[in-house]
Amino acid sequence: MKAWQKGYDLEYLKELAARFQEHDGDRCLGAFSKVKENTVADWLSKGRLIETPSGAVACRVAKANQAVRDFRGVRIATAFAHSLVVERVCGKAEDIYEAIYEASFTGSGRKYEKSILWKSWPDHLEELSAASALDLKRIGTTISAASEIKSILARRIKEHQDGSSELDQIGITQCADIEMPEAQAATMWPQIVKELWADHYSSYNKRKSWHAVSLRSFGGDISFIEKPAEMSKKWKQEHSDMLDAECIDTLLMEKLPSARHILDRIQAPKERVRLMRLTGDGGELTRHADITDRNAGLEDGQIARLHYPLVTNPQVQFTSWNLNNAPITTHMEAGKWWYLDVRKPHAAVNAANSERIHLVVDAVVNDWVRSFIANQSARSAQ
Repeated sequence: MKAWQKGYDLEYLKELAARFQEHDGDRCLGAFSKVKENTVADWLSKGRLIETPSGAVACRVAKANQAVRDFRGVRIATAFAHSLVVERVCGKAEDIYEAIYEASFTGSGRKYEKSILWKSWPDHLEELSAASALDLKRIGTTISAASEIKSILARRIKEHQDGSSELDQIGITQCADIEMPEAQAATMWPQIVKELWADHYSSYNKRKSWHAVSLRSFGGDISFIEKPAEMSKKWKQEHSDMLDAECIDTLLMEKLPSARHILDRIQAPKERVRLMRLTGDGGELTRHADITDRNAGLEDGQIARLHYPLVTNPQVQFTSWNLNNAPITTHMEAGKWWYLDVRKPHAAVNAANSERIHLVVDAVVNDWVRSFIANQSARSAQ
C-alpha cells in the first residue's frame, strides 16, 4: 500500500473517485480539479468525506473568517469562522441535501446551525435541487483560470455591496456603430505583416493556429504579443527587466499609417494593440478564460477587449459561456466593433480554408468605452 492511500484500500478509493467523476460529467475541469484517488484518501483521513447511498459530500469547517470573491476579484461576502464549506459533492439531490443539512449542525441539541458556503456547478440539476432545498442563495460566480464556472451559494454569511452592473453579465456583444472611413485601407494590412506573425505560447492555441503581431506592446517589440503580468513564474524570473515595461507603439504602427486614425475612433487610452490571425482548416482556440489578468473588467482604469474583424468569413465562430455555463456562439461580422469579456470562458474556431484576421484593442475603460459597449448589449446579453 502506498503512502498517499492513507491506509485505505485502493479499490475503495477508486470507487469513490469514480462517483465524483461521473457526477462532474464532461464539464470543464482544471488540471487539479478532477477528483482522483489521492484526493479522496486525503478527505477520508481528515474526516471531511461523508458517504451517502448514491455518492458523497466533501466538506470542512472553516477555521477563520474568509473573504468570498467573485470572478471580478471583488469581495462580495465574508464567510465566518466555523462556517461549513462544501468542497465537492456527487450523487442524488436528496442525498446531497441530507448530508449537508446534517453536517451544518453542531452539538447533540442542534442548538447551533453553521453558516454554509458552497461553490456549485450552475448547470447541474442535482446540485441546483439540493441547494434549493437547503435555502441557499446564489450571491455570485467564480471562474477559474481553467475556465471552470461555479455558482457561489451561501446561507448566513455577511454579504457586501458588489457594485456589479448589467454589463458584467455580457460575454460577447456588438458595440455601437461608429464611422470608419479609413477601414478600407486596413484590408491591406495582412499583406504588410505576413512575415511578422508570432506564435502565442498558450496551451489553448490548438495546432499553433493562432498568431499575432503588435502595433502596441509592452516594451515596444513587434513580436512580443503577451502581457508580462500573465506570464509564467519561470518567464518572469528570466525576464525580470520586462515586469515594469510600459506599453508603447511599435515600429509597425509607423508602417500602417491608417492605424492611428482607426484607433483614434476609440476614445480611450490603449494598452496592447495587436493584429490576430486564426488560420483556416480548423484553426482553433480551445475554451479558456483570461482570469489571471486582474486588470480585465469594466470599471474605470480596467481593460476591455475590443475586436474589429478585418478578414473573416461566416465559418469563424466565437463561443462565450455565460455565468450559468451556457454557450453563446456568435460570428463577429467584419466592419463592426465587438466587445469580448475575456474573464469569461471563450473559444474560437475557423472552419473555412481561409485565414481570419482581427484588429484587437485593449482599451482602458472610461465612460465612453462603457457607453460604446452598452449601445447594443441588451440584444446580446443572455
